[in-house]
Amino acid sequence: MAMTKDEALLKAFRWENNEQDFDPSEGWSWEDVGVQPATLNGLVVDGLIKVVFKSNRYTKYSITDVGREIGNNLETIDKAGVEEAWETLEEDIDYDNLFSDIVGYGNIKELLTAVIQLEGQFHVLLLGPPAIAKTMFLNDIEGAMKSRAMFAIGSAMSKAGMWDKLAMDKPDVLLITELEKMAVYDIPGLLSLMEGGRIVRTKVNRELDLVIPCKVIADANRKTLLPIELLSRFSVQTLAPYNEQDFKKVVFNVLTRREGIEEQDALEIASSLVGRISDVRQAVRVARLSKLLGVRKSIELTIG
Repeated sequence: MAMTKDEALLKAFRWENNEQDFDPSEGWSWEDVGVQPATLNGLVVDGLIKVVFKSNRYTKYSITDVGREIGNNLETIDKAGVEEAWETLEEDIDYDNLFSDIVGYGNIKELLTAVIQLEGQFHVLLLGPPAIAKTMFLNDIEGAMKSRAMFAIGSAMSKAGMWDKLAMDKPDVLLITELEKMAVYDIPGLLSLMEGGRIVRTKVNRELDLVIPCKVIADANRKTLLPIELLSRFSVQTLAPYNEQDFKKVVFNVLTRREGIEEQDALEIASSLVGRISDVRQAVRVARLSKLLGVRKSIELTIG
């Protein structure tokens, strides 16, 4: 879907406001704000932005006084719409059943349910070996909070403009899986975010300094790979491995609620895997293959 002029102007307006050292006489390029030149040309014709520099290689733009006035109005309307949407989402969250697909861990469910309702910062780290529902907690929060939550993978925090996206979306909660795989050079940024909600980033001709007081909820397999100063900012919650009975319940819940597997097949898969594996992800792979090959054949080929 093509970007409207209002959307394009709002993106440029926010970019100029977020760049502390922005000089209107130097302007910005279409790559900076993420708006195609054709759309920007339409804003130039409308007198909402102006060209401050042009060469054979690139063009630099800046918002006019009229454009800034309209951009400010659009920002006000957008924030009002977002706040109304967030209120609606808040009402739609069923806190009593937020983690109903996860077996056990009652204290952690109670803690996380309270944390995501807090106005201030509070950070939680779920710690333990693989396949014990750590990421399931994060997925449930993301599904319930929708646009108010942002999901990230520790090893990819620097990629795909993660910090830029965080600055643009301003989520209530940042969810990070595999925190121990986060690059060392990204940890100072996370420490700053967790300490006071501040995001500071410096690049050539571009600086970012914002306050986004979001909560951080993360998971990790081992805390030995995490620096002490990062651990100190978390309430660390250790999850114990599932026993066989609970593992069976978890597999059944995941397959029926998330994978759309019929209850009879889900029960057969869960019962067949008890005592053989302890990783729910393996059960999911069996279930997906079973749609084509049947339960028994899928277990034989996947588990052996």
